[in-house]
Amino acid sequence: MKKFLRFLLRVLFRFRAFNEAALKTPGPVLLIPNHVSWFDWLLVGVCLDEDWKFVVSSVSAQTSWLHRKIMLNRRTFPIDTNSPYAVKHMAEHLQSNGRLVLFAEGRLSRTGTLMKLFDGTGFLLHKTGARVITCYLRGATRLPLSPNPV
Repeated sequence: MKKFLRFLLRVLFRFRAFNEAALKTPGPVLLIPNHVSWFDWLLVGVCLDEDWKFVVSSVSAQTSWLHRKIMLNRRTFPIDTNSPYAVKHMAEHLQSNGRLVLFAEGRLSRTGTLMKLFDGTGFLLHKTGARVITCYLRGATRLPLSPNPV
């Protein structure tokens, strides 16, 4: 399925990934991509192994049945963003050699540039000693469901 999705993204959007060898890093690892479109999770997800988990808001996942289907599954790590224990749960996962994808801005960028990162990200890195992989999704602002089309 992943190969088919990757092929489809290549044909429809000319998707290419560079330096994918960095994603083979053993845990604890935190992948931090920029967040400029609603397709970012798909663009990143087709490059990842099965043990990577996307950090998602469990509150947002309850919006509709479609949100629940997409945001609550074996590839996600749901957290309550209003809970002070959310970062603790992520730290526990990372300390058990987990690998997480975290859109550290917490929301879609409306300007297309990097926005403020939340303090929890720094705390998470300090507490767990996790390696950080940054990911830049170039051209994702031109996708159909981007809030800031070029």
